[in-house]
Amino acid sequence: MGGQQGPVGQIVSQSPSPTGGDGDIFLLDTLRGDIIYVNEPGFIYPGYGGSRDFIKFYDVAEFFRTKKKQYRSLSQIPYPSHLTMQFETVPESSERITAEQVLSQKEREWGTDLDVQFIRQLYRDHGWPDTFRKAECFQYLDELMKRIEEEGRRLPWKWDVHDLFFDVPPTRNED
Repeated sequence: MGGQQGPVGQIVSQSPSPTGGDGDIFLLDTLRGDIIYVNEPGFIYPGYGGSRDFIKFYDVAEFFRTKKKQYRSLSQIPYPSHLTMQFETVPESSERITAEQVLSQKEREWGTDLDVQFIRQLYRDHGWPDTFRKAECFQYLDELMKRIEEEGRRLPWKWDVHDLFFDVPPTRNED
Protein backbone atom coordinates (compact mmCIF):
# COMPACT_ATOMS: atom_id res chain seq x y z
CA MET A 1 0.00 0.00 0.00
CA GLY A 2 2.67 2.16 -1.42
CA GLY A 3 4.05 5.20 0.27
CA GLN A 4 2.42 4.85 3.69
CA GLN A 5 4.57 6.45 6.36
CA GLY A 6 4.70 5.84 10.07
CA PRO A 7 5.21 2.84 12.28
CA VAL A 8 4.50 -0.53 10.77
CA GLY A 9 2.08 -2.74 12.67
CA GLN A 10 3.87 -6.03 13.08
CA ILE A 11 2.95 -9.10 15.03
CA VAL A 12 5.55 -11.77 15.66
CA SER A 13 3.91 -15.14 15.87
CA GLN A 14 4.86 -18.75 16.16
CA SER A 15 2.38 -21.02 14.45
CA PRO A 16 1.90 -24.48 15.92
CA SER A 17 3.40 -27.32 13.94
CA PRO A 18 0.97 -29.91 12.60
CA THR A 19 2.95 -32.44 14.63
CA GLY A 20 2.68 -30.57 17.93
CA GLY A 21 6.08 -28.88 17.93
CA ASP A 22 6.95 -25.20 18.06
CA GLY A 23 6.27 -24.66 14.37
CA ASP A 24 7.10 -21.73 12.13
CA ILE A 25 8.01 -18.21 13.15
CA PHE A 26 6.75 -15.34 11.05
CA LEU A 27 6.13 -11.62 11.17
CA LEU A 28 2.72 -10.32 10.17
CA ASP A 29 2.62 -6.78 8.85
CA THR A 30 -0.94 -5.81 9.79
CA LEU A 31 -0.89 -2.60 7.77
CA ARG A 32 0.19 -4.18 4.48
CA GLY A 33 -1.31 -7.64 4.99
CA ASP A 34 2.03 -9.29 4.34
CA ILE A 35 3.90 -12.11 6.03
CA ILE A 36 7.64 -12.24 6.50
CA TYR A 37 8.51 -15.90 6.96
CA VAL A 38 11.36 -16.13 9.48
CA ASN A 39 12.03 -19.83 8.85
CA GLU A 40 12.65 -19.07 5.19
CA PRO A 41 16.05 -20.41 4.09
CA GLY A 42 18.36 -17.43 3.77
CA PHE A 43 16.34 -15.19 6.09
CA ILE A 44 18.61 -12.61 7.69
CA TYR A 45 17.52 -11.46 11.13
CA PRO A 46 17.40 -7.64 11.26
CA GLY A 47 20.18 -6.22 13.41
CA TYR A 48 22.63 -9.01 12.58
CA GLY A 49 24.23 -7.45 9.53
CA GLY A 50 21.42 -8.57 7.27
CA SER A 51 19.93 -6.83 4.29
CA ARG A 52 16.24 -6.36 3.44
CA ASP A 53 17.13 -7.66 -0.04
CA PHE A 54 16.99 -11.18 1.41
CA ILE A 55 13.61 -10.76 3.12
CA LYS A 56 10.63 -12.12 1.20
CA PHE A 57 7.10 -10.83 1.67
CA TYR A 58 4.05 -13.02 1.12
CA ASP A 59 0.33 -12.31 0.89
CA VAL A 60 -1.25 -13.64 4.11
CA ALA A 61 -3.95 -15.80 2.49
CA GLU A 62 -1.59 -17.22 -0.12
CA PHE A 63 1.08 -17.92 2.51
CA PHE A 64 -1.25 -20.08 4.63
CA ARG A 65 -2.79 -21.83 1.60
CA THR A 66 0.73 -22.76 0.44
CA LYS A 67 1.86 -23.88 3.91
CA LYS A 68 -1.20 -26.11 4.34
CA LYS A 69 -0.61 -27.71 0.93
CA GLN A 70 3.11 -28.25 1.68
CA TYR A 71 2.44 -29.94 5.02
CA ARG A 72 -0.45 -32.09 3.76
CA SER A 73 1.60 -33.29 0.76
CA LEU A 74 4.72 -33.74 2.94
CA SER A 75 6.83 -31.53 0.72
CA GLN A 76 7.58 -29.94 4.11
CA ILE A 77 8.10 -32.55 6.79
CA PRO A 78 7.78 -31.54 10.44
CA TYR A 79 9.28 -33.46 13.35
CA PRO A 80 8.98 -31.92 16.82
CA SER A 81 12.14 -30.23 18.11
CA HIS A 82 13.90 -30.82 14.79
CA LEU A 83 14.38 -28.68 11.72
CA THR A 84 11.43 -28.92 9.35
CA MET A 85 12.65 -30.61 6.18
CA GLN A 86 11.71 -28.82 2.98
CA PHE A 87 11.89 -31.15 -0.01
CA GLU A 88 9.46 -30.12 -2.70
CA THR A 89 11.65 -31.55 -5.47
CA VAL A 90 12.05 -35.05 -4.02
CA PRO A 91 9.88 -37.41 -6.06
CA GLU A 92 7.46 -39.85 -4.45
CA SER A 93 8.60 -43.46 -4.34
CA SER A 94 6.44 -46.30 -5.63
CA GLU A 95 8.67 -48.83 -3.82
CA ARG A 96 8.41 -49.78 -0.13
CA ILE A 97 11.45 -48.44 1.73
CA THR A 98 12.74 -50.15 4.85
CA ALA A 99 14.54 -48.69 7.84
CA GLU A 100 17.46 -50.97 6.96
CA GLN A 101 17.78 -49.30 3.55
CA VAL A 102 17.83 -45.89 5.24
CA LEU A 103 20.40 -47.02 7.80
CA SER A 104 22.72 -48.60 5.22
CA GLN A 105 23.13 -45.54 3.00
CA LYS A 106 26.66 -44.27 2.37
CA GLU A 107 25.71 -40.57 2.61
CA ARG A 108 26.62 -39.22 6.03
CA GLU A 109 24.15 -36.30 6.16
CA TRP A 110 20.47 -36.89 6.90
CA GLY A 111 18.08 -35.71 4.18
CA THR A 112 18.76 -37.87 1.13
CA ASP A 113 15.92 -38.58 -1.29
CA LEU A 114 15.61 -42.05 0.28
CA ASP A 115 15.38 -40.51 3.79
CA VAL A 116 12.62 -38.16 2.66
CA GLN A 117 10.72 -40.89 0.83
CA PHE A 118 10.97 -43.16 3.89
CA ILE A 119 9.69 -40.43 6.24
CA ARG A 120 6.77 -39.66 3.92
CA GLN A 121 5.93 -43.38 3.84
CA LEU A 122 6.24 -43.62 7.64
CA TYR A 123 3.96 -40.61 8.23
CA ARG A 124 1.34 -41.91 5.78
CA ASP A 125 1.51 -45.37 7.35
CA HIS A 126 0.61 -43.60 10.62
CA GLY A 127 -2.44 -41.84 9.11
CA TRP A 128 -0.98 -38.56 7.81
CA PRO A 129 -2.58 -36.08 7.46
CA ASP A 130 -6.11 -36.61 8.74
CA THR A 131 -5.79 -39.42 11.32
CA PHE A 132 -2.12 -39.04 12.22
CA ARG A 133 -1.03 -41.17 15.17
CA LYS A 134 1.80 -38.87 16.14
CA ALA A 135 2.86 -40.48 19.43
CA GLU A 136 3.31 -43.87 17.77
CA CYS A 137 5.02 -42.40 14.70
CA PHE A 138 7.40 -40.19 16.67
CA GLN A 139 8.33 -43.00 19.04
CA TYR A 140 9.40 -45.05 16.01
CA LEU A 141 11.21 -42.07 14.49
CA ASP A 142 12.95 -41.25 17.81
CA GLU A 143 14.17 -44.85 18.01
CA LEU A 144 15.40 -44.71 14.41
CA MET A 145 17.30 -41.45 15.05
CA LYS A 146 18.83 -42.95 18.19
CA ARG A 147 19.92 -46.00 16.24
CA ILE A 148 21.48 -43.82 13.51
CA GLU A 149 23.36 -41.86 16.16
CA GLU A 150 24.56 -45.00 17.98
CA GLU A 151 25.79 -46.66 14.79
CA GLY A 152 27.75 -43.51 13.96
CA ARG A 153 27.81 -44.04 10.20
CA ARG A 154 25.26 -41.32 9.48
CA LEU A 155 24.14 -38.12 11.12
CA PRO A 156 20.53 -38.04 12.39
CA TRP A 157 17.89 -35.41 11.61
CA LYS A 158 19.17 -32.11 13.00
CA TRP A 159 17.72 -30.49 16.11
CA ASP A 160 15.85 -27.23 15.80
CA VAL A 161 18.20 -24.32 15.13
CA HIS A 162 17.37 -22.72 18.49
CA ASP A 163 18.64 -25.78 20.34
CA LEU A 164 21.89 -25.99 18.38
CA PHE A 165 23.16 -22.95 20.24
CA PHE A 166 22.74 -24.64 23.60
CA ASP A 167 23.81 -28.20 22.67
CA VAL A 168 20.95 -29.58 24.75
CA PRO A 169 18.37 -31.98 23.37
CA PRO A 170 15.00 -30.20 23.42
CA THR A 171 12.00 -31.41 25.32
CA ARG A 172 8.86 -32.28 23.41
CA ASN A 173 5.42 -30.98 24.21
CA GLU A 174 3.26 -34.14 24.13
CA ASP A 175 -0.14 -32.45 24.48
